[in-house]
Amino acid sequence: RIVEILIDTTDELGEVSTKRLIIEIMGRHSNIILVNGDGDIIDAIKRITSAVSRVREVLPGMPYTRPPSRDKVNPLSVDTAAVEEILSKYKGRVGIAKHIMNSFTGVSLVTAREIAFRYLNREGKDDVLTDDNITQLSEGFTKFFGDIKKGLYSPCIVLDGQGRPMEVSATVLSYLYHLKQTDFQDISSALETFYHDRDRMDRLKQKTAAVLKTVNTHLDRSQKKLGKLLNELNNAKNGDKYRLYGELLTANLYNIPAKADSVVLENFYENMQPVEIPLKKNLTPAQNAQGYFKKYNKCKTAIKELAKQIDATRKEIAYLEGQVDNLGKCTHELEVEEIREELACLGYIKKGAGKKRGGARKKDMSMPLHYVTDGGQHIYVGKNNKQNDYLTLQLARPQDIWLHVKDIPGSHVILKSENTRPDREVLNVAAMIAAFYSKARHSSNVPVDYTLKKYVKKPKGAKPGMVIYENHKTLYVTPDEKKINSLAKPESLTP
Repeated sequence: RIVEILIDTTDELGEVSTKRLIIEIMGRHSNIILVNGDGDIIDAIKRITSAVSRVREVLPGMPYTRPPSRDKVNPLSVDTAAVEEILSKYKGRVGIAKHIMNSFTGVSLVTAREIAFRYLNREGKDDVLTDDNITQLSEGFTKFFGDIKKGLYSPCIVLDGQGRPMEVSATVLSYLYHLKQTDFQDISSALETFYHDRDRMDRLKQKTAAVLKTVNTHLDRSQKKLGKLLNELNNAKNGDKYRLYGELLTANLYNIPAKADSVVLENFYENMQPVEIPLKKNLTPAQNAQGYFKKYNKCKTAIKELAKQIDATRKEIAYLEGQVDNLGKCTHELEVEEIREELACLGYIKKGAGKKRGGARKKDMSMPLHYVTDGGQHIYVGKNNKQNDYLTLQLARPQDIWLHVKDIPGSHVILKSENTRPDREVLNVAAMIAAFYSKARHSSNVPVDYTLKKYVKKPKGAKPGMVIYENHKTLYVTPDEKKINSLAKPESLTP
């Protein structure tokens, strides 16, 4: 964790002297320090005073000293007996893996968990070590680092359930058996790929955050609008009482005194129950009755119009919730750019807003995910509306199976039939994938509708990704990430 770069320099008198640039790579305690030939500090990126650390000050003019070791043992220079002695000091205050990490230098928590899993068949979280398994773990520890000393490595990158780089290691990580691991010829290639992909994912996250903020803003507005429309609809449904007031007033015009604030009349629709009706003093009884009939007619018109607006607003909310879900499934910048362009075409984002050099070109198109079952059946999953439309309207054939979670935002999923009827197990796997790539991915007993593609239609004028379907059946499945990750999955396809 410490790199020293020797630099030959010429001073004011023309004499050559050697300085050291010392890079200490220690997480949040990292520093870069310049030291002269006498070992004194010239300066540092981070100056450490006694107020910050009483153990080691880093200030100009002070002699440079190495960071204090934590009395950890070099795992490459100990035998089984020494390892057994160290492990026997385990008191259970932390997990076994953490005890290994804290006892040996250069051993990360990931490596410690791997050792505990391999030689104790656990992830190092248990708090019990017996004499038997201490010996077993010590022998395994020595064997593990014996391979390291021989230069026997198996570099790999572990991907999470969404295909994102999660861990990079010089050895296979058996304890993450449920996740996909990509092997490499050497550790340099693994590190290069890991940090390149991490950087790509960070940029993707930044792009996604900007679009997500816009979508959530519109979603909040639509939800507030729906609440107001529902309140107005409830008020409009009270219009029947205005019709009743008008009819009672009309039937009793000659029994109502002039300039009265209100009148109590018998309701001949409900066993002559008395009803108090407010009146306007400046209007005649007939005019008051006509006023109530007008209010009733307005309410009838409002109910029809509000019903249309409520339906449109609910569809808009469903669309925006679908876009939130789509943004969470993006693994490439192009997919985010496609969502941005779609939102711009629909007026949610100004056209050209946020468009930078290197953005999506018209001929570019991201492609759906591709799974292959144990029996060789192909399953395709859309990650945004453009991919969903491509799958359903172009890639799928009439006899292919189309799947989607019921009444929940999610991906279109196509199970290629190859002119044969898929069995129940394959249908369950496809339904499980559809549930996993939906807003209900963390739920159980998720309803997934499926039908032949020929029964799926896109209405004229429908928004991207929106379809209607018929002749469907429903499966109830619980997404199993381990099962899904065990299927072969290229990162993406090409058109």
